[in-house]
Amino acid sequence: MKTYSEVLEAYDKGRYMISPYRKLRLTNATFLTDMSYGAGIPIANYYASTPLEQTSLVSKEGIFHPSINSFLHKATINFTAGSLGSLTICDYVSYIPFIDGDSTDEQVFVTTPLPRYTDGKNIQVMLISQGSGTLNGNATLNYTNSDGVSGRTGVTFVDGTATVGTQIHSRSNFLQLQQGDSGVRSIEGFTFSTGIGGIYSLVFVNSLATIAVSDITAPIEKDFFSQTMTMPMVHKDAYLSFIFKSVSAVTVNLQAQLEFVY
Repeated sequence: MKTYSEVLEAYDKGRYMISPYRKLRLTNATFLTDMSYGAGIPIANYYASTPLEQTSLVSKEGIFHPSINSFLHKATINFTAGSLGSLTICDYVSYIPFIDGDSTDEQVFVTTPLPRYTDGKNIQVMLISQGSGTLNGNATLNYTNSDGVSGRTGVTFVDGTATVGTQIHSRSNFLQLQQGDSGVRSIEGFTFSTGIGGIYSLVFVNSLATIAVSDITAPIEKDFFSQTMTMPMVHKDAYLSFIFKSVSAVTVNLQAQLEFVY
């Protein structure tokens, strides 16, 4: 959709969906919080599947959206308890769970092609704690980039003491890629330089939009079309949830409403 008249026509013809979102999560001022890991609406996601085997989350278990390709028109955010920071809505494309934080050998996986964004363009990777460790160190991601070049490596400092359900790389929202790369098509291996302890999940995400949370005393409304003149496209099979970068460690009670048009 390129004009506001097209957006209005979608509403007039009933081609829209309004979806609720509510999560209660303990956030961390150091590490980005994966809001999908918390209780509420939608149901919690714990990346609980076969260890070291790549798989995908089910679309209907994330934020509800139309069953055809659509656009995110509006997001209304309200914190009954919370913190300043930034919320990013992501399509969680795929994940590889239960990576052993005690091993310093290269860990290799049973992988499958990405189910969408198959070229890997704009796909980034988070490392989410499924069980906290005790130490920190470097970790090396061995991957194929969005141009199809294999054998690429990126080194990221990781901290195993991060709370369960948060990413463990506080210096960046996503794992570092080799210079010049902008996306990940597949992962060939992952290596901890030091046994940091704990267990973790590698999560492929496509960041669709970021909303600044500069005030928690009143609702925040983001109209993507009127404010940015573009609306994030949502794939029909997307699993949608938020990641939250908080400026303080508090329990967040986040309520949101998202409006999709198609």
